[in-house]
Amino acid sequence: NILFEKGGIFGGFGYDVGCRPPHNAIWACDELGTTGSFTGKPIDMGGTDYDREGIAGLGVAVAARTLLERRKVPVQGASFAVQGAGAMGAAVIRYFSEYGGTLKSLADPRYGGTWVLDRPAGAALIKALSAQDETAKKLLEQEGRLLAPDSQEVLYQDVDVLFPCAVEDVLTAENAGRVKARFVVEGANNPTRDEAHKILFDKGIINVPDIIANPGGIISAFVELTSAITVEENLKTRKKVQQAKDMTIDRVTSNVHELLDIIETYGLQSDRAGDFIAHRNIFLGIPS
Repeated sequence: NILFEKGGIFGGFGYDVGCRPPHNAIWACDELGTTGSFTGKPIDMGGTDYDREGIAGLGVAVAARTLLERRKVPVQGASFAVQGAGAMGAAVIRYFSEYGGTLKSLADPRYGGTWVLDRPAGAALIKALSAQDETAKKLLEQEGRLLAPDSQEVLYQDVDVLFPCAVEDVLTAENAGRVKARFVVEGANNPTRDEAHKILFDKGIINVPDIIANPGGIISAFVELTSAITVEENLKTRKKVQQAKDMTIDRVTSNVHELLDIIETYGLQSDRAGDFIAHRNIFLGIPS
């Protein structure tokens, strides 16, 4: 058998781009014949429901909050832009708005391209975007203006924090010089190419790489597969969900502080500092 719980090598499966919680979890658990080897399940199946809870996006929002606080930039009123309004981007919008951020620009093909908000988004719009609700497009049309029919222009908006939350390789040698944000916090996997990291570094823009900002999904998967909290207790108290959120907040906060310590001490690019932390943790273990 391929599953670790039955003597195999695969510990667990989970969601990726295009999946629809909870349908994929229900289907996968039925096919695998177990609920112990698929993560992101609904809480009534013993899961953390991390996609719909937006726990990975919570971590990215925490990374941005920690970065701003460390650099003495007020989080309250901090402007931000998000590329990609799927599960990750929607959660970033939700949680960073809750921390006090002000959404200034958003891009997603489902909404027709790049939008700009000249005034703070209303609560109904933030709620609709966070829930990926079908009313979001109509509310965007009422409160914002369509800047461009593509999703690239959002990358060049003058904001405090840019969150690339869509796909990889969106910041390249060709366009990184156009970035105006003070900080970039990665929600997507590998959205910044190596040469773009160098350009952002030379411009004085701190970029928190995905391996530092975005471990929320794997943390939630770890909690889901190892927590002793029962399905019944989780249904009553949502303790497993909260456990995953608390661990994500603690780990990401620690990650960002360590990243900044290394950057400030040694003058390293943030991607190289992040690689060092990751390689050290893999080969030497996480410092206690």
